[in-house]
Amino acid sequence: MAYEYDWPNGHLRVVFKVEEAASFHPCSFENFVWFSDAELREALNQEVPLFQGRVTDLEGNVAHIRAALERILLARGIVARVQGLPYGSLATGRFQFDGLQFRIDSPAIFWPSWSFPERAISRRF
Repeated sequence: MAYEYDWPNGHLRVVFKVEEAASFHPCSFENFVWFSDAELREALNQEVPLFQGRVTDLEGNVAHIRAALERILLARGIVARVQGLPYGSLATGRFQFDGLQFRIDSPAIFWPSWSFPERAISRRF
């Protein structure tokens, strides 16, 4: 956003120049195990009113969503650092940016190991 102002005939005139972002990209959420996707998006809509599941790739917007996600986690008593990473494909030989994935970076989330007794595993296919 930019603006210009001048004083024609002794009156202040301000002109705001607003450019819409060139492109918006979908957001995904990797390891927010305490929320369903719908709950997380609803909470983000409360924190970031213009969030509609998509974001520009501008660093300020990504940082704003990261901070909102950290506040949402903190409201549930979870202290964590969130990271926003681009994702895409190399199908064309060049990286094609498809969206942003937000994930909890710290603390690391570990799943307990699972083991099954040998007799519990079915050998029939």
